[in-house]
Amino acid sequence: MRVYICCPRRKGGAELHELDVSEGAVVADALESAGFPRETTCGIFCEKCTPETVLKPDDRIDIAVALALSPMEVRRLRAQNKERTAVPRPRHGGIHQLIKPLDETEA
Repeated sequence: MRVYICCPRRKGGAELHELDVSEGAVVADALESAGFPRETTCGIFCEKCTPETVLKPDDRIDIAVALALSPMEVRRLRAQNKERTAVPRPRHGGIHQLIKPLDETEA
């Protein structure tokens, strides 16, 4: 039976590896044959599964990657950065509203 393992790359994107496993194989068996530890967090077609989940033909096992920062931490850092770099900007017309052209009569 053929299944696929999708591994994320360090610089974005993903690699798809084809794997032949026996009928009735579970996720843990496929992970071990691909060189991953049995405890690797993964899902089948992006839905979380357990290592004991039985595989079906043409299933794609997606390897999960730990987040660098929690979503709460990202929001907090974004809010701090926004407070530091808050610059009033004109709403309509951008910089052209701030710089008025000289009348030829005034020159």
